[in-house]
Amino acid sequence: MKWKSLITSLSTVLMMTSLPAYANPITTIWRITSLSQYDYASGKYETPSVPTNFDLIVTFPLEVTRAVDYGTTTITYFGEIGATKFVSPLTNYVGTDPFGSGLTNQIAYTFPNVSDYASTFLEEFAAQSNAYSPSGEKSWAYHIELRVRRYTESRGGTGAADYAFTGPMLTKFLEDVMTNPLDYSFIFNESWQVYDGAANEYLAGKSWSSYNQNVRLVGLSIPEPTVVTLLGIGLVWLSLMRHSRSVSK
Repeated sequence: MKWKSLITSLSTVLMMTSLPAYANPITTIWRITSLSQYDYASGKYETPSVPTNFDLIVTFPLEVTRAVDYGTTTITYFGEIGATKFVSPLTNYVGTDPFGSGLTNQIAYTFPNVSDYASTFLEEFAAQSNAYSPSGEKSWAYHIELRVRRYTESRGGTGAADYAFTGPMLTKFLEDVMTNPLDYSFIFNESWQVYDGAANEYLAGKSWSSYNQNVRLVGLSIPEPTVVTLLGIGLVWLSLMRHSRSVSK
């Protein structure tokens, strides 16, 4: 029985250590060809004062850190908080944070999700980053997000059809986004604001948005998986040697 238990546990170790790992993050390049600009202080849209044609770079790990099933929606998180990185030229136009550390205090993550609704079936790639600095009744906030959605016919809306992404599933999804962009809807937004809660008004801030045909995935760099099977074999060999020595004593 001891040998059976040992072999079972070692087989589990070998299986787990043989899973693909990725030494580098995946890199995606999104081309923005037009955008709108909203001014928070005036509450009006205005002519953009920033670049309107540029490439946005989003990098993130391909390792799944956790998946949460909320019933009709399952969200999969890739990498730890902060491992997702955005490179946007619009960030240079973000207003100074008068209350804190500003953009150095970002919380960024990638969270593709699937929803099994009664009206539709939604599959979405999503990544975002946020920063927030409160000071009494006033606050400074920053937000950037990229979302790509595929809507298809409902699969019942019971929550039985939604699923968690894996690394290979997500790369296949993104490859299809690049090949068949008309099958998807796109959302890009980057914004900052200074808000006075006591006066219930925005003191400053801009919001830049781009949608659908003005957003395209034009670059996709997928890292090669590194299979650490040798580590698993080494652990199995070491454990067997220790067990054989203990039995011989």
